[in-house]
Amino acid sequence: MLLRATSLFILCLPVLAQEAAGPQTLTLEQASGRGSAPSFDRRAASVTWAHTGLHVIVGSGDEAKWIDVNTLAVVEPIEEAKAEEAKPADGAGEEPAAETKPAETAEADETKKKEEPKKEEVPPTKDEVAEALTELDALDEKAAEKLAARPRASSADGNVQLFPREGRLNFYHRDEKGQAFVGEVPLTEGPFELLDVSDAGGIAGWVKDNDLYLLDTKGGVITRVTDNGSDELFNGKLDWVYQEELYGRGDFKAFWFAPNGKHVAFLSSNEEPVHSFTVVDHVEDGTFRVKGEVTNYPKAGDPNPTVKLGIAQTATGEVKWADLAKYEQGGEFLIVRVGWHHDGRCLFMVQDRIQTWCDVNLYDPATGKVETLIREESKTWTERPSLPRYLDDDSFLWTSARTGKEHVYHYGKDGKLKNAVTAGDWSVRRFVSVDEEQGSVTFQASEGGATSANQYRVGLDGQGFVRLTEGPGSHSVSWNEAGA
Repeated sequence: MLLRATSLFILCLPVLAQEAAGPQTLTLEQASGRGSAPSFDRRAASVTWAHTGLHVIVGSGDEAKWIDVNTLAVVEPIEEAKAEEAKPADGAGEEPAAETKPAETAEADETKKKEEPKKEEVPPTKDEVAEALTELDALDEKAAEKLAARPRASSADGNVQLFPREGRLNFYHRDEKGQAFVGEVPLTEGPFELLDVSDAGGIAGWVKDNDLYLLDTKGGVITRVTDNGSDELFNGKLDWVYQEELYGRGDFKAFWFAPNGKHVAFLSSNEEPVHSFTVVDHVEDGTFRVKGEVTNYPKAGDPNPTVKLGIAQTATGEVKWADLAKYEQGGEFLIVRVGWHHDGRCLFMVQDRIQTWCDVNLYDPATGKVETLIREESKTWTERPSLPRYLDDDSFLWTSARTGKEHVYHYGKDGKLKNAVTAGDWSVRRFVSVDEEQGSVTFQASEGGATSANQYRVGLDGQGFVRLTEGPGSHSVSWNEAGA
């Protein structure tokens, strides 16, 4: 942890803000609009990490200052190229290694390959993407540059980018060898929505007419995953009540790619049981008339949509449905969150309608087996929890409000509780990072008071609780790329 850098953010910024403000007065005449009033809009200077990871930049433009986080001294800016040159070459300063015996050479080389860290991959630049896009018909250099500047969707590494354009979908794909190629596929009549792309495998997905479609950007092949979408049946898209009450207002997307891109999980929602409800639009554009809109809306006590969880192979579109029989027998249930384990199993959470319990489940698409890891229960209400955060040994961290306060718990891979990581009459607000090598967790919490937000560190065993920020109020911490 870079505690000194953290302190810099806390101690330095208020000083800068105070220096900028200075004493000011406001007269009664100015307050009533007679005369020019002084501005009290003062903001602290922005603070960002420099590319070196060892300096922060305070302010912007010509007034920006570089500060060494170890000495807190103001230094001259360092160009990115010079920063790379200043790094010691691999093996610099080391004694030459003894000559390897011929019989051991192959084994030694293989060991070295395993030990050498992978080179960090640099995302393609906008210029590189634009140059590749010019290979498409009807795209000149100017149009390609305009497209490349604003991809609709992109993989985390930027190697796959999607550009909808005039009834077609253009895509850019850079493979593991660094070779880039582009393509386009026609989009049939009608709008498509919720465009997304996997972080691995080069698979794009979208919803059209409430059916889920996939595109392999390596070969340009479109696969239609479902074919029964209608006004009452949504595939890969949430209905109104699920987005409003569970997944977040405005978030209608209901499909999630596996980390390796080989599968996609999606919800299929049946609206048939939901009663219709008439809403009056009092502000219809271009008229003073009101307009009635009829929509499916489950009022209190009315049926919700029924949901299923499907897992599709991205290569073939073949769908397997998770076995939810034990929930179907118990009345209405909700699938409140969906995600993925790093080994290719699907994580999903199920709650009863009044949300007094929550199951954390793992579904294996290879075997069809559903395993319940945790059941959280309450006599009153169980909040929709976050997905588990898995560690290298397949144990995981999970947040729960079982005590009335949100805290972090460490579970074994079998779903058995190992220990509480945090505890007390306060709540954890969010994870910041997990350092498995040091065996610690960094998080933001309200331990200093309900209106406070401070950064803390504690061991995975719950020991060694340390507060990293000082002073009352809310603190925001920015970490360098190493998270140090």
